[in-house]
Amino acid sequence: MGRTRRLCRKYPNVLGRPIKTFRQTFPMWMHLLFFGLWLLIVGFAIRNPIGNLNYLLLITLFVYGIFYLVADYRLVICEHGIIIGHFLSPRFCEVMAYQEISPRSVRQWTNCGYALSHTVYGPWHPVWYALLGSKSGFTFVGPMMDERKLKRSDRPGHPGEKHGSSMFAYRHPEKILQLMAQQSRANGLSGAEWYDEAAATPLTLTGVEDEVFAQIPSRP
Repeated sequence: MGRTRRLCRKYPNVLGRPIKTFRQTFPMWMHLLFFGLWLLIVGFAIRNPIGNLNYLLLITLFVYGIFYLVADYRLVICEHGIIIGHFLSPRFCEVMAYQEISPRSVRQWTNCGYALSHTVYGPWHPVWYALLGSKSGFTFVGPMMDERKLKRSDRPGHPGEKHGSSMFAYRHPEKILQLMAQQSRANGLSGAEWYDEAAATPLTLTGVEDEVFAQIPSRP
């Protein structure tokens, strides 16, 4: 919560107090893969015990370190807005107020990871999307404004901001969308019903590139 609190203190008008944090989820097979790798390392150390303890510890720490750096992609629901991005790696997070998000653009998907990694972004897109398989999640359109570009005096809806689609994969995206609808209403904003509709109506991406571009809104 250290980075979350720092951002909330830095941008009180955009975020307010943090309410709940969601971590982007990975399929069970990925956790089993790392567990199996760890068992192989342990087996190797048992068969060759002399001098292998340090090797075991270093490899285990390295593997899980890489895993958590890749996997630690979060969405934080705050009082007035959200934070979305990487919290453990040096990458920066997107910071946006609810009034900057286009409620009409919100969509819940049953297979966002598979379709996006194989069509829109291509094979070189970051691994946390490519490995999500057919994971559920949601997309929305908001300002592409990361914490490096924000200033303490900035206000939501600053003229000239670039908007684009953001995606977050989660096993139960409706929980996040319902919370976003609740906070949108608490801030007196219109359009909360679009969050409710997206939460109740999961869609499926076709996987055909031209159709995916048409299905996912990219503008407010």
